[in-house]
Amino acid sequence: MRQDPVLVGRVRDLQEQIDKLQTTQKEFRKEQAFKLHLYKADRSSKFHFMSPVPSPLKKTVFKEMEDSDGNLVSSQNGISNVLVDYYLGLFASPSSRPQGDDLLSFLSPLTRDKQLSDRAKVELAAPLRAKEFYHAIR
Repeated sequence: MRQDPVLVGRVRDLQEQIDKLQTTQKEFRKEQAFKLHLYKADRSSKFHFMSPVPSPLKKTVFKEMEDSDGNLVSSQNGISNVLVDYYLGLFASPSSRPQGDDLLSFLSPLTRDKQLSDRAKVELAAPLRAKEFYHAIR
């Protein structure tokens, strides 16, 4: 059985046209879906604020921690003790907390290994301006 070359060419042309129509239709649907999403986002509808599908939770494993003296602790009991000491110090009464500048005590772990430049240290230690505060809470 011989195939007519004219018919074969016509079938190929029709298949190409179908493919083009399908791709344009797919692009049109994507654009419409995006426009709808933007419209609902502008209206602050619950569609826009739906929570994303949760990903499986992964456990964070701590292999070692640094204690208050700067020593690395890798045993489970040592890590537990470091965490207990941290939270005891965090929730301790103000009289038992170390006296001194709270900002310097907060910045000391960051600046101990000279991780920050001198300019960054000065900017972090500078008092908070009202403009910065309002910008942060917006």
